[in-house]
Parts: sequence; structure tokens; C-alpha cells
Amino acid sequence: MTDFGFTNGYIIYNGLDQGEVFSSLLWKIFYDSLFYKIKHCGNLFGYRLNSKFFTKSGKLNSRDGLTSFLAAGAFVDDTIWIENSMTATQNILDITSEFFGINDIFINTDKMVAISINMRVKNLRLFISGAAILIAKRKEPHRYLGIFLSTDGLSIPSFAKTHSDVRFFTNLILKKVISDKQFLYLVSVVLQPIISYRTQFSYVSACVCEKWDGLLRKELKIKTSLPKDFPNKALYHPEMYGLKSFSQLQAENLLASMVGFANSGGCQLDAPAIP
Repeated sequence: MTDFGFTNGYIIYNGLDQGEVFSSLLWKIFYDSLFYKIKHCGNLFGYRLNSKFFTKSGKLNSRDGLTSFLAAGAFVDDTIWIENSMTATQNILDITSEFFGINDIFINTDKMVAISINMRVKNLRLFISGAAILIAKRKEPHRYLGIFLSTDGLSIPSFAKTHSDVRFFTNLILKKVISDKQFLYLVSVVLQPIISYRTQFSYVSACVCEKWDGLLRKELKIKTSLPKDFPNKALYHPEMYGLKSFSQLQAENLLASMVGFANSGGCQLDAPAIP
């Protein structure tokens, strides 16, 4: 009911509308049971993460350490399953298929893809709910949320996509009639947040950062009609243009993540505390 009268009627069917306000509650009710089942299968599923630490005396503690099994990740209804063998992966998919059948959940198998990293198994075949899953080709990147994965892992496709974004940005800006202040604004508000998101799980080397910085410096000098031999450090000086280098941006992001992780209590793992 609105100030202008009643709206058209809406028939509620079985399912959940996109953007529904109680979707997070229903997601927790349904999907939590699936993740609980996978997590509490006696550590049969998942990728094992081991970490050892040094004692206060500086010696490596070889007896105790942190061990965790990572088998699943999810954001709303976008899930990712992690395993170290084809057999174990199929076992997880069988449990998932049973879960979807019990709860009458429809999945779009056309959007599913299996990526094998450093795996020597030939003729890899996986199925879910009776449908074959697309197997990623070698070096073919696939997007999951905001990151890119391929058979080479995470860093290589992420760096390639980020470099493509920087090149696209500089080529696009080159054709636009904008001022130096507008250029700096677009870099800080549009490009740098994209790069921060793309590379949040990877470390970008100083060489790669310098390559990306060079593209922006060249573009900025063109927009300001500065000579090519103009000192690069002046572009980064806060009293001049205050351009932020990608190395500085990465350091700030890593420090912010570390502080946030420390204040949040870290991952809730069933593991001994670090002394």
C-alpha cells in the first residue's frame, strides 16, 4: 500500500527472490547443515594447512603447530569446494548433490567449473546431481567473485587481469580531455580500489608494481604536459600531485588487513593458541 493506492498483486511461489531481505537467514538455515557435514567428516575432506611457529627462545617448535582443513568457501549462494584428489572431490559433490535433492534446491550446472592445480590425473571427470562439470582448460582463467583462478593457481591469472585493467584504464584516459586533478581522482577512486581487490590474496613484486606505476606516470605527464625527464619522485610528493605508488598501496592494504585480523581474534580454528 502506497500514498497512491495499492500496488499490483504479487504471487509468492516456491523459491527465493533475488535480493530478498530474509535471504541471509534462510541461507544460514539451509547451507549451514551442508558445511557442518563436510567440516565434521573426521577431517576426511579438505585441503590440509599446516603451520609451525617459533618459541620465545627462538627455537622452532616441532611438536605443536596449527593445523586446519579447508574444504569449502561461500558467499551467499556462490560456493567453492577445495580438495587434493579427484576421489575426495567427487565424494564432496555426492554429499552436495544429496543435500540439494533433499532441500529441493536447483543448481545451474552451466556455471560450474572444476580447476585442477598441479594435478597429474588425466581424463578428469566430475559430476554433480547427475550432470558433468566443465573441466577448465590449461591456463584458462575463471572468475570466482572478484578473483581469477586457473590451472596456474591464483597469482598468475590475477596479475594478468590486473595488468589488463591498468592498460585498459590508461588507454581509455588517454583519449579523454580531462585535467590532472580529474586523472588523480579516477586513479584513487576507480583504478586503485580495483587493483587492491584483485590482488588482496597475492603479493605483487616490486618489479610488477614499478611496471604499473610507469604506465600511470607516463599518462600523468602527458595530461600535465610535463617533460619525460621530469623527476618521478615529484609526482609522488604530497605537496605536488600526491600520486600513490602501487607498492605503497599494497603495504597499506596488507597492514590494514593485519590489524583487522588481529583485532577480530583471527580464524576460529580448533587449534592450540600461539604462546
